[in-house]
Amino acid sequence: MDNSRVLLSHVLSKHWTDRADSGASREGIASPVTIATVIPALFWTILVVTIVARLAILYVSQPKTGQRTLKLMGITVPFISLLGFIILFAYVMPETHWQWSSILQYPTQVSGSAFWFAFIGLLNANIAFWATMALSMPDYTRFAKSQYSQVFGQLSLPFIMTAIAHSV
Repeated sequence: MDNSRVLLSHVLSKHWTDRADSGASREGIASPVTIATVIPALFWTILVVTIVARLAILYVSQPKTGQRTLKLMGITVPFISLLGFIILFAYVMPETHWQWSSILQYPTQVSGSAFWFAFIGLLNANIAFWATMALSMPDYTRFAKSQYSQVFGQLSLPFIMTAIAHSV
């Protein structure tokens, strides 16, 4: 098994491979814990780089002049993230011979009103999880005396949210 298949199977939340004998598919689940176990250097490097980048942006963007910088980041980052996902998808999927048909051949188990109850509940849970951190950030930094205090006040939030994510 080449490196791209190993990486794909551990990075994506679910992977599907066709079996020649039964025509069925098998499913594997990866989480941040799995990624940290299989490729610890990649996991910890990305985690540290993300935290340092966020703190650097907060430290560099002064309250009065930095708002333009934050607005520019808010406009450009979603497009850069989407482009990165598309490039990763286009590069990795053909190498692993991944196909949509393996996923789409299984019928939906939940239908009708039960589907919408499940969908709304899962969507609400996901939004509520990340809204906790978004709403807590201003509380930690509202009365900060300097930009350094503001950065220091937010330093613990990614670690707290990671701990909460692992406990769920």
